[in-house]
Amino acid sequence: MGIDINRLKRKWWVFLPLVPLVLGTIGYIVIEEWSLIDSFYMTVITVSTVGYKEVHDLSPSGQVFTSFLIMGGVGIYAFVISYALQQMIETAEFREQRARRRAKKMNGHYIVCGAGRVGLTVARQLRARKKEVVVIEQDQEMIEELRLEGFVSVLGDATNEEVLTEAAIQKAKGIACVVNSDAENVFISLIARELNPEIFIVARSNSEKTNSKLLKAGANKVLNPFSSTASRMTNTLLKPTVVDFLEVASSDRPFDLAIEEIRIPEGSPLDHCRLSDSQLRQKENVIAAAIQKADKRMIFNPGPEEMIESGDVLIALGTNEGLEQLIQRVGGRVNR
Repeated sequence: MGIDINRLKRKWWVFLPLVPLVLGTIGYIVIEEWSLIDSFYMTVITVSTVGYKEVHDLSPSGQVFTSFLIMGGVGIYAFVISYALQQMIETAEFREQRARRRAKKMNGHYIVCGAGRVGLTVARQLRARKKEVVVIEQDQEMIEELRLEGFVSVLGDATNEEVLTEAAIQKAKGIACVVNSDAENVFISLIARELNPEIFIVARSNSEKTNSKLLKAGANKVLNPFSSTASRMTNTLLKPTVVDFLEVASSDRPFDLAIEEIRIPEGSPLDHCRLSDSQLRQKENVIAAAIQKADKRMIFNPGPEEMIESGDVLIALGTNEGLEQLIQRVGGRVNR
């Protein structure tokens, strides 16, 4: 295995601490005619300035040599320490710049603002579903942990328009505002909607009083983790099998059943088509569980005479293969 000469050149400063040790040892051997061990030991206690007594009495020449060795050794070690710190800082800056460049190149990705327990879980679940994710976080240590996990992360305040721009919000599909402050989530939603009118915004709310403010700021959905958890626990107590079914259908577990939402584009074969004429069951073995109309009305278990129109979102239940076939036939896109 060959030696990387270029890498050694970049790490030249690592070998500097050896210079005083080698020169000092040789100097004492030549000037004082001491043994190798005594000379090395004297060099170590001299350049480390620990203040131990000399190994042997020094001659005038040895005293002069020791004086220069102390000054040179201390200077070299001070330089190495400062240079090492500089390299660490520059390395962190380089990683930050590289992460920002990666984020700017993304398209159709998701942004998570805040890497607390909720935000980190959201980011991991999005990545588990093969989605590109950018995490915005203010804490430098958390940023380093995120990068060790392989996340593209941007260091900064998500309420800052420039930071959101660094995360390529103009090209993002969705953003999760999950910082701890409701006021900051409102502000992030407002800026995100201004920078990208088409983005889907999910915001966390710690207080019911903040929900309306988040919606006015531009959030599409507002979730309160406390009420959501309470509602899920209640449903699990009362209807555990139903909850299990919905969890399996909406997760990425290796189970051939999924729920998908598909937006119907204008000119699609299903545009202005009755549900009975759509042949979802016959062609793709897919069930239409619900239809969200363009005016946001939700029609659950739609009847055979229900009309499907462009702009509607079809909530479909079926196998992964069947849903993919339906998306291809409809000419629509998954609504996310």
